Amino acid sequence: MIPLRSGTGLVKKDSSKGELLRYQLVFDLRQSGGKKKWKKTSGYHKRSLVETHMFRLKTILGAALRGRKLENQQTEARIMAKILNRMTQLGMPKSEKFI
Repeated sequence: MIPLRSGTGLVKKDSSKGELLRYQLVFDLRQSGGKKKWKKTSGYHKRSLVETHMFRLKTILGAALRGRKLENQQTEARIMAKILNRMTQLGMPKSEKFI
């Protein structure tokens, strides 16, 4: 699920399936005590971490696979993931604001 904008409310009318799902999300957000708590309870942070990992992988190692056969592409993807995991194990760079 994707979090809703702040100030989102419910509309009183005949509801479609999409609106019912949206209402359920609004209800869950209110029940959990806000967006921050909802993100933790729903696992939204895991999705964000995976998206960041894939962005990093594509930026550092390239977005395209060079193998022609499926088996070669799978092996190449595994190698790319191992390279990135090893880089992460060695330590993430510390960013500082440049003044």
